[in-house]
Amino acid sequence: MGLEWRHMNPVFEVADIDRSLEFYRDVLGLTPHWRWQSSAAGLYTESLELYLARVDDPRPSRVAVFVDDADAALEQYRVAGAEIVQDIETKPWGLRGFTLRDPDGNLIDVAHGPRRARSTRI
Repeated sequence: MGLEWRHMNPVFEVADIDRSLEFYRDVLGLTPHWRWQSSAAGLYTESLELYLARVDDPRPSRVAVFVDDADAALEQYRVAGAEIVQDIETKPWGLRGFTLRDPDGNLIDVAHGPRRARSTRI
């Protein structure tokens, strides 16, 4: 086809841009990068971007992020006040992780791989 995806970032629907920016900055440690009035915003870390889109009736979504140490991330996020909806566990396929929820119901799976996880190509 000749087309290569070069970058992908999730877009979470949120009810309040200010509240969401505060959550992602203060609880999860992302850095606000841009903002368009009260309609949209972007945050980033060293390796990813997250966009926020304000809507009247947010529909929650889900994303998976990978970190060096999910146990340390769990402790940091728990202390910062994140709502943990699935406690940490090691999955049969090798990932160790947990799930948290943002103020609008978006779910974030946070994991690391104690051994390289293998996936099946479709």
